[in-house]
Amino acid sequence: MRLNPTQMALFAVLLSFLAGCNYYERKSISGQPVTEPTSGEPKTEEPTPEPIDDGKLTATFRSIQVNILEPKCVRCHSGPNAKAGLDFSTWESSMVSVEPGKPDESTFFAMVDWDEMPPRNPLPQEEKDAIYQWILDGALNN
Repeated sequence: MRLNPTQMALFAVLLSFLAGCNYYERKSISGQPVTEPTSGEPKTEEPTPEPIDDGKLTATFRSIQVNILEPKCVRCHSGPNAKAGLDFSTWESSMVSVEPGKPDESTFFAMVDWDEMPPRNPLPQEEKDAIYQWILDGALNN
C-alpha cells in the first residue's frame, strides 16, 4: 500500500506525537527500561573518531552517511530549506526522525522501507537492512 503525501505527513505527525508523549515505555534491546534525559534533549553519545570508510556498508552512522545519505539524501534533506524539515547532513539533525532502538517507530526507516524515499529510486534491501540494524543498535553516532 502506497501512501499519498498527505497521509505520509499525517503519519509523521502521529509518530512525532507518540514519541513525545511517552505513550509507550522505552526499553533497550536487552528489555531494560531506558533512562530518559532530564533536559528534554535527545541523549547524545560522545563523538567517536571518524573511522576511515573503505566503501563497505556497515550498520554505523558514518558508513550510512557516506554510502547512503550523502549520495542519495542530502541534496534535498540538508540545510535551512531541507525538504519536510528533515536534515540528514549530521547525526544530530538526523535524530529528529529516528527512535533509537526502534526502527519500526522511526519515520526515517519507514520512509525508506516503504520505498517512499528516495523518490523514484528506492534503496536496495542491503541498504535498508543497514539502516534498520543501526537504529536497532541504538542509532549511535559511530
